[in-house]
Amino acid sequence: MPLDEFLPDYEVNEIHSTRVAAPPDAVMAAVRALTAREVPVLVGLMALRSLPGRLRGRRPPARKGTILEGFLRGGFVSLAERPDELVVGGVGRFWQASGGVRPVPAEEFAAFAEPGYAKTAFNMHARPAPDGGTVLTTETRIQG
Repeated sequence: MPLDEFLPDYEVNEIHSTRVAAPPDAVMAAVRALTAREVPVLVGLMALRSLPGRLRGRRPPARKGTILEGFLRGGFVSLAERPDELVVGGVGRFWQASGGVRPVPAEEFAAFAEPGYAKTAFNMHARPAPDGGTVLTTETRIQG
């Protein structure tokens, strides 16, 4: 699995799966096109994360485009992309209100080990379900 190539050792991970009544290619197209407005809990979490900046008079950037584009604009990198899977990673000080994201090129991500930073990688993987449809799985890993 491509996720193993980029973050094989981690302290924390979380995995979620769901069944979708659509073929894997359609599911991955929907994953790539998903916007924050379609995930209300994400809008709330991002508003909460931006609260310290707002209190200091800074306006958060407008959330336009897809969720994936937002991660990439925010300093995360695309690590792998296949028709059935995508992997995204980021380096930062995620415990800080700003996230402390430090852009690290994809080719340097696996080897990055600077003290004071954590690495995270997540994937979205679509595979055919045995009885039709698709199983969509996401795994998030954190190494700190």
